[in-house]
Amino acid sequence: MLDAVSAAVVLADDAGRVIRMNSYAHKVFRGRPVTLAEVGLDATAGEQTVRRMDASTVTASVSITDIDPGLRVLTVTEWHGHHEYARLDLNAFGVGTWDWHIPSGDLHFDRRWVEMLGYADGELDYDLEAWERLVHPDDRERVDEQLRAHLTGRTDTYRCEYRCRHHDGHYVWVLDTGTVIERDPHGRPLRATGIHLDISDRKRQETEREELIAELERAQARLKDLVRVDELTGLGNRRVLAEAMDRAWLGVVSRGSSVAVLMIDLDGFKAHNDRHGHADADAVLRSVALAMSSVVRSRDTLVRFGGDEFVVVVPEADASVAMGAAERIRRAVCDNSPVSASVGVAVWVPGCGIHDPDRLFAAADEALYAAKAGGRDRVAAWQNGRTHLLQRG
Repeated sequence: MLDAVSAAVVLADDAGRVIRMNSYAHKVFRGRPVTLAEVGLDATAGEQTVRRMDASTVTASVSITDIDPGLRVLTVTEWHGHHEYARLDLNAFGVGTWDWHIPSGDLHFDRRWVEMLGYADGELDYDLEAWERLVHPDDRERVDEQLRAHLTGRTDTYRCEYRCRHHDGHYVWVLDTGTVIERDPHGRPLRATGIHLDISDRKRQETEREELIAELERAQARLKDLVRVDELTGLGNRRVLAEAMDRAWLGVVSRGSSVAVLMIDLDGFKAHNDRHGHADADAVLRSVALAMSSVVRSRDTLVRFGGDEFVVVVPEADASVAMGAAERIRRAVCDNSPVSASVGVAVWVPGCGIHDPDRLFAAADEALYAAKAGGRDRVAAWQNGRTHLLQRG
């Protein structure tokens, strides 16, 4: 079919290598080039000078369309003293063609162009308005702008991807490319030609790929959360604790800000677990986490340290603030679960004798041990190397 076309039709890759061409191309090029550059062509639509293989030259109109990633079709039509367009039948490439006489508005579509949208010959009017009625309303402004840009000479070619209404009502994505092949002496466009290619499959693949990427991004975000969040309680984990302590200790070093650490251990949790089973024990941990979360400040960091142990970092807190936070936590656990909590408190203030975060945690742990030894369901505080129990509030 392509051998009956009176124009050179060339299939080339992105590197300009000629993959296939019709018999008329041999006549235009006076031989078979291996690359487009061999005959002076580049991947630019419009007027070009063909350097034939017998060293002669000819001016030609070049139309280009990308039919697949890395592949493009060039149609090269010789000009014989005036600009004429030889109607091409590119059905072998699944391409429809159009020919527009701009002053009159007459617009001719070939059979493939019409069939692409589900119409039969004669069902569409051959004018610009018929085409405009088919363009999706949301795409029309963009199509018009790109078409105007080419007609006024601001772009070398017209190229646009948009949706056209199919005969049965759905929309087909098309790649529409074209070029002005004739202008009057004042530069006003008289005639343009171009091609349509159905790219619905590619658009569908792009949409699926975008949806897949979005799902992967959501999955990555969930994985990132899992790295930082305790799955059972929804609280932060040890990584979050380390980050919170780094931030708080930066305030200690740079501004001398106080910081408190609260170590919390549930009393009788192991016995409850043995008596009622893991499922019930997990429910207790969740209720305890929720209860404690409701009484800490938004700037405080509450994490599950492991098992039935929890830690709170309380930045910019003196002893009274820290003790108040510990007592609220103790009461919240007691009021909202079948177990109680012992809390150990250590506060860094200038001159306390603590010089690094590890020692602050160790001091809070010492206070927690004192709370346990003092009868459980208690708050104990570390201060200047000694621990003491607080009266229940």
